[in-house]
Amino acid sequence: MTTGLDLSKLFDDKIDNSYSDYVSAPKKQRAFDNAFLRIIENKYRGMDTQKEFDELSELIVIDKEFDINNNRFRTKPIQVDYIFFGTPTFITFLSEHNMVVGDSFTISGITSAGSTIVGYPNGNYTVTSLTPSNLAVQVNPVITTPIPYDENTGSAIVTNKMLPDYLHLLAMKCRMYTNAAGEDVYRMYAGNPGIIEFFTPVTLRDGERIIFSEMPLNMGVSQYDEAYLKRVSEFKYKLYSDEHLITPIEINGAYSNGAAVKEIEYSYGKYYPSDRRISRLGLPTIEEPKYNQSDNFFKVFPSEHKCDKVKVDYIRRPTIVINVTDTILDLENFYSETLMNRLTDEAVKMFYQQVRDPNQYTIADREMIDNP
Repeated sequence: MTTGLDLSKLFDDKIDNSYSDYVSAPKKQRAFDNAFLRIIENKYRGMDTQKEFDELSELIVIDKEFDINNNRFRTKPIQVDYIFFGTPTFITFLSEHNMVVGDSFTISGITSAGSTIVGYPNGNYTVTSLTPSNLAVQVNPVITTPIPYDENTGSAIVTNKMLPDYLHLLAMKCRMYTNAAGEDVYRMYAGNPGIIEFFTPVTLRDGERIIFSEMPLNMGVSQYDEAYLKRVSEFKYKLYSDEHLITPIEINGAYSNGAAVKEIEYSYGKYYPSDRRISRLGLPTIEEPKYNQSDNFFKVFPSEHKCDKVKVDYIRRPTIVINVTDTILDLENFYSETLMNRLTDEAVKMFYQQVRDPNQYTIADREMIDNP
């Protein structure tokens, strides 16, 4: 078992004895807090071996996949401004919510006279209508009876459409497709797997993914369903639901006309700086999307094409903060032993930096280099 106080004692053992009499708990806490952020930044920059991943495994989220709206997603909960009780019920936020009709979200932290309210207005809601300001939404369930609450308390987390625990992005993979109508389908042949045929030859290969942007009813395949293709000829393709082309998609209706498909590109994005001149060859495309971050949003480019889903690797905010005076919480349940040792070594460096002792700082830094 390792507690915050155990790390504090380890810290005392590592520093020079001449400092031990006046290293207060607040000074240690400040050194550990600074060291924690420093370690994450340094490990992130050099994260190319399994050792770095092991040390940060409790903080890294890999392949988090979720839907996004309007080519962007939030990285922080949305602060609630006020609630209009009645029929209909409206909730107004202090910043842009970026939600669409049908989104669900959870509000927590609303208080009344300083005490957290149990039940509504804390609870789950579904967006039924938007307002022109993009700051308020009409919701279900409807709350007709006013509930006393403290304004500007509470925040909302949109279900599977934001990263409320985000700290640092490692990688982003964007699912994009053109906003145009796509390739028109000439015929659809019933069967298992079903077959689609185009008017003209298309440049689609085995294993490529498409989405049905338009689709008549009663075909067994609905609009916005995805499919993987297996080439039969330059005009015809069989439909499968997996990239290995094992599970077929059945078409069980008679086709007349009206279907169209778009090719989906799932590509890793790159950072898109706003303060640099970029040649036309470097502009974002569907094959090479880019992103930037502002106002607690990540936005995916090119904006004229649709990105409705992303996969991200990121470092999340720690749920447990190390407290150097705590004697109860077992930190081994939350952090690896190697990370805690590294953290203590880095805190020693931070302390020597605070007391302006360059000689001891250099010695501590050298020890960390020799024993990474």
